[in-house]
Amino acid sequence: MTSFLNKLNKMPILAFMAGVVYRFLAMEPKRVIGESMEPTLISGDLIVVDKLTYSYRRPVIGDVIVFWMSNEKIAIKRIGEIEDQDIYVMGDNTKVSNDSRSFGPICRQDVIGRALLIFFPIERMRIIS
Repeated sequence: MTSFLNKLNKMPILAFMAGVVYRFLAMEPKRVIGESMEPTLISGDLIVVDKLTYSYRRPVIGDVIVFWMSNEKIAIKRIGEIEDQDIYVMGDNTKVSNDSRSFGPICRQDVIGRALLIFFPIERMRIIS
């Protein structure tokens, strides 16, 4: 009985550690800033970024991705075209979006992951397509 209770006491610690590892390796929350992805994403939306998908499959035209810009800022755009390691991205709100039309393609290695879902605000919670 004592052995069982000792194992039970360790469960929350193990669950917490697994959650931390999963958060840093697989999923990451990000806040949307700006209007370039409206109406799909609105400034202030909190999204989950899936960091594992592209480790086993190539990005696909139409995917919404999160990536590093050259000025060390993070951006969110939709893939418009892919050529080898070059990815051309565009914002859904083309009138205001700063995207590959102005800065050219991004490198595949700069992709952090795929925007998976909006989780806040609750009324906007949904899978991003």
